[in-house]
Amino acid sequence: MRTSEVMGKEMWTRVLKLMLVGAITFWLPDTLLHAFRAYNFNSLDVRIITAVMPLTLLCSYGAMKWVNKDSPPRRIGLPMLAGIWFLGGLFMALGASFSGGGFMMAGGIRSLAG
Repeated sequence: MRTSEVMGKEMWTRVLKLMLVGAITFWLPDTLLHAFRAYNFNSLDVRIITAVMPLTLLCSYGAMKWVNKDSPPRRIGLPMLAGIWFLGGLFMALGASFSGGGFMMAGGIRSLAG
């Protein structure tokens, strides 16, 4: 492989990893709270995740910046934000599954295929 091909693969691997980190750190508190509360999810839970989700994302962003402090400056925030947007529907459907929606609805998992 040529050097540019290797660099291109490394860049896309890095971007995909950052997308996963962004999506998981942002949506995991919401999904876990839906899992624990299921049918008892209420307005207090909404207030909790409204504060916790951005805080976990901010902490993971800071951790990613700290981990990459010795490497040349690269964009970290945009791939993380893209991961939140692209994987948000999957995490919301997963969270809704704990209270009978999402993948638990009639045809829920089949709706992924089309």
